[in-house]
Amino acid sequence: MIYLEKKVAIFENMVYTKKENEAKEKIAKEEERLKGLLEEKKAEIVAKEENLMERRRALAKKQGMTKLTSLKEKERLEILAKEQTLFQDLLREIKNRFKDFQKTESYIRLEENKLEEILKNDHGDFILFVLDEEKENLGKALLNLGEGLGHKLEMASLEGKYLGGFILEKKDRTYLYNRSLKREIEDRHYRFGAMLHKELKGQGEAE
Repeated sequence: MIYLEKKVAIFENMVYTKKENEAKEKIAKEEERLKGLLEEKKAEIVAKEENLMERRRALAKKQGMTKLTSLKEKERLEILAKEQTLFQDLLREIKNRFKDFQKTESYIRLEENKLEEILKNDHGDFILFVLDEEKENLGKALLNLGEGLGHKLEMASLEGKYLGGFILEKKDRTYLYNRSLKREIEDRHYRFGAMLHKELKGQGEAE
């Protein structure tokens, strides 16, 4: 009886040991599997974080570029506004200088040269438009020049907006020569603007 009990105990011990070993093996395999899954998840999380950081960096860069572009555009518009203001100031100064120039004999000589150039290349009767306040000096000088060149000129009033100079129109209304100071200034707008822009650019580089 005792011998049988020992055999049963030995058998049970063998079965228990086998099951224990199997259980340990299963646990080891499960641990290995879980370890692999954990590593995969870690790698996945790292990849997602790197992707997220990369997107954030790209977004920040894009926003930075957008902000920089906006600032540059704002600066460009401010410069244009400043140039426009200075350009208008320049034109006012030029007009004021012309007012001083109109009081000189050089002004009359200049307008006479303009008229002479026209009358040497055109023929007929003309209407001469000059400012009312310049009829006595400039107007008479131009009429005398025209008569001396064999042309009949009839004097008329030039609108104040033309600033000075003269407009010569054929009596038959077929052609008009605009030699007013207003036209002279307008014809030089681009050159004045380019000179001002160059000057401002030079100052900006010097600063």
